[in-house]
Amino acid sequence: MCPFGLLHWKHAMASGLRLGDKGAVIAITPALTYKSAVTKRIGHIQIDAQGLASGSARISMIGPEALRWRQRALQNDPEEVKEQFPR
Repeated sequence: MCPFGLLHWKHAMASGLRLGDKGAVIAITPALTYKSAVTKRIGHIQIDAQGLASGSARISMIGPEALRWRQRALQNDPEEVKEQFPR
């Protein structure tokens, strides 16, 4: 559930052994950049004369936060994920 080149944050900049042409070498996984972690919140809200608000909100995510929610959706049923999602 992870796009190519993106790792869960706890696996970023981790070192390990990689088998190469000249044997095993120490390799480090790529770091996350701030550009790869974006959460957008867009709201279309209207307030009437009595002060009641109505409208809609849209949340879109890329990067580690989106990955966290995709993994949570794999482990839980959709209704539970909706309850856990921030409002």
